[in-house]
Amino acid sequence: MDKSFGAKFVDLLFKNGQILGLFFAFLVIGGAIAFATSVPKGFPEVNINVAFITAPYPGATANQVETQVIRPIEQVVADIKSITEYSSVASDSFGSITVTFDEGADYRNH
Repeated sequence: MDKSFGAKFVDLLFKNGQILGLFFAFLVIGGAIAFATSVPKGFPEVNINVAFITAPYPGATANQVETQVIRPIEQVVADIKSITEYSSVASDSFGSITVTFDEGADYRNH
């Protein structure tokens, strides 16, 4: 029975180690070039416009957290023009502020 082209090719590769090495090198180099030149098209740019600020203050009461931590942070946050809203929570030993930026705002520079 006559061998197919694929079977002959595999036989040639395994009988001659130099050809197998050359084939493998071409495969690796071709894959590296394809990886380096490919442009991702299926990944949209995600713009997250919410920031969460957490402030632990061990041993402090909720009132202390509010007056000594949350209010000073709120004063700074209120001066930033690209913020649409913010809300805060003060509890014993911990405070947090949620800040929402305008769509398209460059919040990384604040």
